[in-house]
Amino acid sequence: MPRWIDALVNLLLNLVGTLGYWGIFLAHFAESAWVPITSEIFLLFAGFLVLKGRFNFWGIVLAACAGFAVGSLIPFLVARYGGLPLIYRYGQHIHFGRKRLRRVQRWFDRYGEWVVLATRSVPVVRNFITLPAGLSRMNLVKFILYTLVGFFPWSIFVTYLGVKMGQKWDQVIGYLEQFGIIILISLGLAGLLWLVKFRRRRAVQGGE
Repeated sequence: MPRWIDALVNLLLNLVGTLGYWGIFLAHFAESAWVPITSEIFLLFAGFLVLKGRFNFWGIVLAACAGFAVGSLIPFLVARYGGLPLIYRYGQHIHFGRKRLRRVQRWFDRYGEWVVLATRSVPVVRNFITLPAGLSRMNLVKFILYTLVGFFPWSIFVTYLGVKMGQKWDQVIGYLEQFGIIILISLGLAGLLWLVKFRRRRAVQGGE
């Protein structure tokens, strides 16, 4: 196994293992508060650690749901009290421009508050839908309830997947080894494209 993969696996395992349920809570809090991380990786590794007796399955699920619900209050309240001007001003910095906001707002207007419940198990969309919910001044208690109920089955599924992956951990490492270089190259290209777009945006703003 390449050393960098071994180091990556150990880092993630140690992070979740050291922080325990708080690590799972904080990872999901950060994701739903729009910190650019993928919290599923923490659930997968926590599910793996269930096999080692380090975690309780339902403890993982509850920590993930609680963290996601509490973290989602931040963008919800920002949208509710800051309104469209604040989102338009800063949304571009998190790749959430007016076009994307209008699209998500149409979903919310068409299906109503139930769309919060329905999309909490859909990666990416589950975060975006928080903004129109806040803009529409959705009832706070209902928002939290829909978030918890909607995210619950997803957290169960990912944690269970982590348990199953843990039973075939050698195969998982093999896949990482096979596609690791491709992943690194893709991330590098994505970072380069982001840098080019950022510099162009700054140049346009500087010329105005």
